[in-house]
Amino acid sequence: MRSETKQFDSIEDLRDYLSGSPENTPETAYAVKLNTNKAFDLYELNDVFRKAKKYISLDLSGSTLTIIPNKAFEYCKSLTSITIPDSIIRIESSAFSDCTSLSSITIPNSVTRIENYVFSDCNSLTDITIPDSVTCIWQQAFANCTSLASVTIGNSVTCIWDQTFANCTSLTSITIPNSVTSIEKYVFSNCTSLTSITIPNSVTSIGEYVFSNCKNLTSVTFLSTIDPEGLHKNALKGLGDLRDKYLAGGSGTYTRENGTSKKWTKQQ
Repeated sequence: MRSETKQFDSIEDLRDYLSGSPENTPETAYAVKLNTNKAFDLYELNDVFRKAKKYISLDLSGSTLTIIPNKAFEYCKSLTSITIPDSIIRIESSAFSDCTSLSSITIPNSVTRIENYVFSDCNSLTDITIPDSVTCIWQQAFANCTSLASVTIGNSVTCIWDQTFANCTSLTSITIPNSVTSIEKYVFSNCTSLTSITIPNSVTSIGEYVFSNCKNLTSVTFLSTIDPEGLHKNALKGLGDLRDKYLAGGSGTYTRENGTSKKWTKQQ
């Protein structure tokens, strides 16, 4: 990745720079910083990126922005990484959806809310850390991020909404903190690389089809007992008798021999 950063005083100057002949690839993205002493409109910036012929890494640090609004960078396929200023408190729906070259992003500790579809279809994103400041991850926030392999969720998140990580087919590692009380429907559906998961003792509700088609999930650890009404009968659809085994056996680790086995055994 190129280390030199080019700074621009206006979006017009950036537009001229990015509209030139293609000169790079996502692996050699140009680093770009907007002069934050100047006013700029994120939607106008979106238009610039959609038409860009050069891949870039954008630095917004130092900005006084407080919100990244709905669809601010949607479909900006030339964007490879972005530095979000620590003034941002909310990232709104679809802000980065379909940024297919976005491989790196750091969410600052100022952010408290990640809304619907924020990073959906960012299929170059490989890992993400959600800071402790975030209390809720809205539905499909990371859906269809097919390269996403590792997720760390901060210790203030209480709810993971519908389909948050659905179709993240490379996801192998996720840590659910003890703050989470509810995992809503389809959250991990079609996470076909997920092999193990631990459900913390804070969780009281797991919705329908949460682990549907997680065909390689062979180890599930429950750190406490969830009321039968809180564990949907189809939460583990297609994975065999784990629900019944767990309701009968309580907290502990349950395993099955391989991805085709329907028989779960509680480990001693």
